[in-house]
Amino acid sequence: MSNDPLERHTLEEWASIDPTLAEGVRQYRTKQISGGGEGITPANARSWTVHQLLTAEFPDPVWIIPGIVPAGLSILGGRPKVGKSWFLLQIAHSVGMGGKLFNLQLEIGKVLYLALEDNAKRLQERLKASKVPEDARIVFHTEWRPLNDGGIGDLLIELEGDDYKLVILDTLSRAVPGVDQNDPTTIGPIMADLQSLAINRDIGVLLCDHIRKPMGFAGDPIDDIISSTAKTAIADTILALYKEQGKPGAILMGRGRDIPEVNLKLQFDQSTSCWQSEGDAREISLTERRQEILD
Repeated sequence: MSNDPLERHTLEEWASIDPTLAEGVRQYRTKQISGGGEGITPANARSWTVHQLLTAEFPDPVWIIPGIVPAGLSILGGRPKVGKSWFLLQIAHSVGMGGKLFNLQLEIGKVLYLALEDNAKRLQERLKASKVPEDARIVFHTEWRPLNDGGIGDLLIELEGDDYKLVILDTLSRAVPGVDQNDPTTIGPIMADLQSLAINRDIGVLLCDHIRKPMGFAGDPIDDIISSTAKTAIADTILALYKEQGKPGAILMGRGRDIPEVNLKLQFDQSTSCWQSEGDAREISLTERRQEILD
């Protein structure tokens, strides 16, 4: 059985749910059939012998942020007002222009940015503060149907019609109003659909979420994301931005299936409204402690 949410219903069933969505599904299936010279490759095979696995040549992984965010479903958590939205815009800017983030070269691609907690005026102010150029390949939406009420289907149609590399959803809670995120039977299928959407298209889907612990540098991204563990169990990469109240800087921590552990010390540059990396937070902390002893 296919993992693609578009294959979940017949065309007649899709039509009863949403006629516009049904037409998008029909076009998608027609394209799959007419363009079907792809065949079974390591990228789309679903069953393997040991010999096939050991001898297969897999393509290199697709990176949104090299070494930090691969293609797939990712979560960025953090307490309110720590700078998550600025960081998301910085990522979108870097992808949309093919620029650098933390001195890492990003591959250019189109970004779909669902800024569900913002209005157009606030987005304009942030774009100007961050000096995002007019030709950045970012499409903003301040409203979107709930993911649990047609929004996933809308995403599928939007992504099928254009060459997107990254979807940013700020925030997950705004995208699933009324959904009990502590109930794995309700939030789990939504997360699974988003992951399938990302993996089947080799793109990134980055969700903004909240963490439960007080502000501070000590934490665990997987344990700290609010609500059901179904969210972090399904996500491929979990990042969290930690900031101590009243102190400059922040720590970006991350763990995932395809990345080494991330632990970066960041400083917010007021002149560019962007986060800058100072390097590995653990090494910096160790150096500072040694210096204190010497002093």
